[in-house]
Amino acid sequence: MELLNSATPDPTTQPILAGIYRGADAANQDILLYTGWPSRPERSNGSDFLDGRVDGLLWLNPEPHSTALEKLTRANLPVVAILSRLVPDGVGYVDTENIAGMREIVAHVIAQGHRRIAYIGPAHSSNFVDRFTGYRLALSDAGIPLDTALTVHANEVRY
Repeated sequence: MELLNSATPDPTTQPILAGIYRGADAANQDILLYTGWPSRPERSNGSDFLDGRVDGLLWLNPEPHSTALEKLTRANLPVVAILSRLVPDGVGYVDTENIAGMREIVAHVIAQGHRRIAYIGPAHSSNFVDRFTGYRLALSDAGIPLDTALTVHANEVRY
C-alpha cells in the first residue's frame, strides 16, 4: 500500500500517519510513504501507481474532485482519500466533521458576545471549504450577515 500527500500538510497529518502505520503493522502489511512532487505537480497525476507495483493507495488531502483519483479508480486501483470528502465517484474517503466542528466553534465564539469573526483558509483544501461552510452556517444561525471583508481564501497557507 502506498501513501501520497500532495497538498500542504496540516497539524493532523502526523497523528494520522502514525495511526495508519500502527494499523498496517497490526495487519502485517507494508506501507511506502510517497510524498509526491510538490514542486512538480504534473508528477502527481496518478500514472506512477498504475505499473502493477502498488496494491492500493491512501491519498492524504487530495485536491477537491481530483482527476488523478478518478483516473486511478477507472484503472481499478483501490483508492481511499484521507482528509477530503470531495472525491470522484468510486473513491472512498475518511474525513473529520469539519462543517459541524466549525459550526460549533463559531457558535461558541458568538455565544461569548463576538459578532465580527474572521475566517482564513486555503481555497484548494476540501477541509477548509467545509470549515468555511460551517462558519457561514453558524453566522446565519445567529442572524449575522457574512462580511466578506473578514474572510480570506489564500491560494496556499503555510503551517
